[in-house]
Amino acid sequence: MFFIGLFAVVVLCVVLIVILQRIQLRSGILRTSLFLLSGLLFFIAFSWLSIALISQKGSAAFEISRLPVHMFHLRNIDIQADIQKIKYGDHQRQYIDLLIYPDSLDNTKPAIFYVHGGGWTVGKPDQDYYLADWLAQKGHAVYLCAYRLAPKHNSYDLNEDISLGFQTAYRHCIDSLTLNRSQTNPRKWIIGGTSAGSNLSALLCYDNNRWNNINPRDSLLLGYFAMSGVLDLNKISDNIVVRGYCGKRNSPMFQQSNPLNFVDSTDHFPILVIHGSKDGLAPLDNILQFTARLDAFNLPYSLFVVDSATHLETCTAWYYDSKFNNGQDSVILHWLTSL
Repeated sequence: MFFIGLFAVVVLCVVLIVILQRIQLRSGILRTSLFLLSGLLFFIAFSWLSIALISQKGSAAFEISRLPVHMFHLRNIDIQADIQKIKYGDHQRQYIDLLIYPDSLDNTKPAIFYVHGGGWTVGKPDQDYYLADWLAQKGHAVYLCAYRLAPKHNSYDLNEDISLGFQTAYRHCIDSLTLNRSQTNPRKWIIGGTSAGSNLSALLCYDNNRWNNINPRDSLLLGYFAMSGVLDLNKISDNIVVRGYCGKRNSPMFQQSNPLNFVDSTDHFPILVIHGSKDGLAPLDNILQFTARLDAFNLPYSLFVVDSATHLETCTAWYYDSKFNNGQDSVILHWLTSL
């Protein structure tokens, strides 16, 4: 339907241009303006349609050409969970959306802190409402964290927001949801993220100094999971988006923004990674490098590769189209129940 719509725009623009050439408008300025507008729309639609048709699955162009319709679907998913907005700073992007079903909330289940994707430059928590609603139905309290965006803000700013966001969620969970446990049995947490959000959430989990500074007990972290993860920046294309987030590859900020660099023998919490074999934005090789690092320290992990699936199909397209659900929900549920 998306490509049919683009083709229709191209045809309508051509028709409009022909009509404008044949009719006489009283205002020459109006005629010229309409002609230029039609030409611009034709160029945009034709270019986008061409990219969508000629790009190969597994390429960045293939992924990007499908973003508009993908984002439209994500923003139009109906959910039933209660949603509460919690601020953790003065900036308009410094907030958390908490999704719960009050009658189903299970104090024995871990709370979940999840970070949205969007190439560090776009996105909101609402694009993961489906996942959060699904998890909330199973008794979890799910905190979706927004954050300031690149390139106006860099990796240090974004990761500061994630730390503050988690601290706020942690305190809220204790103070407002009666989920507090005794000091001998503290409330457990699962942390995760999609795409760029998996990068930010992984840095929260694997940077031991940072984790110890924001959280009183290592044992609070029950597990981590990544959807279409960005876990080794060295395997991601050196492009303007990555540079806007963390600078050039040889910069200290780049190195400090790469989760792979923080993995060590103390990281014994289990992780789940779900990734598509045809990911055009975060190649599967970036995940294989990360799991090889885990293997080097004999650390636990589960890797589920979705055959022939793209970045968007693997991480969030299954929220609204069941044909892209290749077992992602079952894998997540099985992993959660095994913790």
